[in-house]
Amino acid sequence: METNVKFKTNEESEKNEDISFDYRAAIRSRTTSTRPDIAFPVGYLSRFVSNSSKKHGGAVKRILRYLAATSRQGIKYSNDEDITDQILVSGHSDEDWGNDPETRKSVTGFVMTIAGGAVAWAACRQTIVAQSTAEAEYVAACEAAMEGRGIVNMLNEALVVIQKKSKLTLGVDNTAAIALAKAPTYNSRTRHIELRWHYVRDQVKRDLLEIHKVLGTENPADMFTKALPKNSLAKYCQAIGMAKPPGSS
Repeated sequence: METNVKFKTNEESEKNEDISFDYRAAIRSRTTSTRPDIAFPVGYLSRFVSNSSKKHGGAVKRILRYLAATSRQGIKYSNDEDITDQILVSGHSDEDWGNDPETRKSVTGFVMTIAGGAVAWAACRQTIVAQSTAEAEYVAACEAAMEGRGIVNMLNEALVVIQKKSKLTLGVDNTAAIALAKAPTYNSRTRHIELRWHYVRDQVKRDLLEIHKVLGTENPADMFTKALPKNSLAKYCQAIGMAKPPGSS
């Protein structure tokens, strides 16, 4: 998908009349059997399934061409990490504030990795209209923390027989959001935040989640919030373990 492109709900006069291309089927098949590197564009374009135009169809065809060119890529998990008594579940979260030009809702993006490879990810529109980037980042961090906690709980149940535990960390590139998670504040800028989003604060307080700062240019969750240039996408794909099988061209 091209960078800096914003689509709107289509007018009737702009409907996609290309009968050789089934937009709904193309999107549905990508959402049920997808890859992390196309999670954002597929999720974004699925908003227009009921009212697509030629522009939307062109964006989907661009994704299909990308998949054809990268069909040999998969997710690689490393087995040479120094695992002692803990298995690290490493998460990153990000947001694109006010991404939707019609609802002004932000987009949450996060990815969870184990042994260098992605095991869970999401690119979804937030349910609220965030009042600031810090709030949007805080909401994204909460959604990532909930997903990460589910993975950790599952791992802990599976690992009990070998007496190992898992640890959850979360990288966030917004200092204000990290401060909200670590140091509870109640003022005019934060008191409207709904109770459920303070889950991340509770996890930090109970030492169940280690939240830390990452540079915006080094946050792989960025690929789940917006369309990126080719080089940036390739860098983040590598960061979450996406690679071609050995010996493939």
